[in-house]
Amino acid sequence: MVPASPLFGDDDEPSQAKRLASTVMPLDLHDDAPAEQPRFSEAAPQVDTAVAALDLPDAPAAPKVLSSHASILDLPDLPEARLNREGPPASTSQITAPSEIFVVEEHPSIAPAMKRGQEKFPEIMKMSGFLIRNSLNDLVPLSFDSLSSHGSNTLTRAAGLVDRIAAATRAVAEVRASEQIQDIVARADSTKHTVTLLGFIEKSMKPFDPVAANVHLTAIKEALRIKLRVVDELRQEMIRIKDSLVVEVATMAILSDMTDHADIGALVVRKASLFNVSLQEVQMALTQVTMVEKSAQDWVMRCDEVKTVTLPALGFRASL
Repeated sequence: MVPASPLFGDDDEPSQAKRLASTVMPLDLHDDAPAEQPRFSEAAPQVDTAVAALDLPDAPAAPKVLSSHASILDLPDLPEARLNREGPPASTSQITAPSEIFVVEEHPSIAPAMKRGQEKFPEIMKMSGFLIRNSLNDLVPLSFDSLSSHGSNTLTRAAGLVDRIAAATRAVAEVRASEQIQDIVARADSTKHTVTLLGFIEKSMKPFDPVAANVHLTAIKEALRIKLRVVDELRQEMIRIKDSLVVEVATMAILSDMTDHADIGALVVRKASLFNVSLQEVQMALTQVTMVEKSAQDWVMRCDEVKTVTLPALGFRASL
């Protein structure tokens, strides 16, 4: 006995198959049926198909594709610029000229003061006229506060530099380069015999050592070179301070000529005298440091001369 099929139930298979076939709609395969449209048209460009697929309302037209003969540098025609032949617009007067931005309002007495400076200090005004103008702008209009505070930093630096130069001069002198070089040369010269018996015995017990003398000369030279670097820095800074004081002295002299000698005029004279004294001290210190620098340079050269000329000439060439 054939078991019942779970798909068709208890009926026989042929009758169930007929009912199933009657429910299925047959496909129409006749020639007059419309052919299936291709998904993409071969003639239509892809951009049109994409736009149609989006189905947007009022979609803009697709951009035109450049032909192979079109140049990539072809630009659309630009509208011609309209030239204003009637003159500048009315709003031009509201534009500020660039030079007007940097104009500094000066006191009315600055111009005659600069003219007086040209007459009294032509060389200084030629080199440092703008610095004198700045100093005048800081001082004018004259008052006790502006006059007492003006140039205080320069005066303090000048006094400090004078002290530092004095210390550098003492440091160079403490090397005792001249005495030590002369002592080395004297001990190396065997022709110079001591007159006293004690001196002769001392020279016999302590013969001259050229190697030790060479090391000693090198140490003297290096010590002097270190001191010379410090002295050179001080000299350069002193020159800058001197130039600043020259400007301040000229500024005070101009103001002294243009002010009366009552009240504020007396203070101007005292301030001018202070700058003059400081300038004199700086000039003296600058002269001193220049002489010290020259002496130290001579001693450095002397060390080289003793090492390379004097000692070999005295018979110690093989020992050096």
